Amino acid sequence: MSKFKDIIQSKAFVIGGSIFLLFLLVVSFGQFRNRHSIQKEIDSLTKQADQIQKNNEEVKNFIAYLKTDSYKEQAARQQLNLKKEGETVYSFSALSPQTEVVNQEEVIKQENAKKSNLNKWVTYFLRGGNP
Repeated sequence: MSKFKDIIQSKAFVIGGSIFLLFLLVVSFGQFRNRHSIQKEIDSLTKQADQIQKNNEEVKNFIAYLKTDSYKEQAARQQLNLKKEGETVYSFSALSPQTEVVNQEEVIKQENAKKSNLNKWVTYFLRGGNP
């Protein structure tokens, strides 16, 4: 018993045991880090799979809508300019803001074309450069 006690209390055993425990700690930490990394990847892939599932449901719903008669009728009216028998179709188009700006610029150019050269110079000097 005393020989066993001497071995346990020896510096070599304590240092060797400490090194062994440190080695086990390092290996355990590495495994923990790997397990944590794998779990994060699993969670990320699960979220991605859920998102893809939602997108698939949306696409299925959209495809189902495209197969409905109401969509087919709407598409025929808008894209093919078809109408029902006895139906009268009126089409109204609003001017875009860009068109209105172009029209205003054309009006200004026409007004400036009507002015004499002397009036253009007076306007230029009095208004600060804008004819």
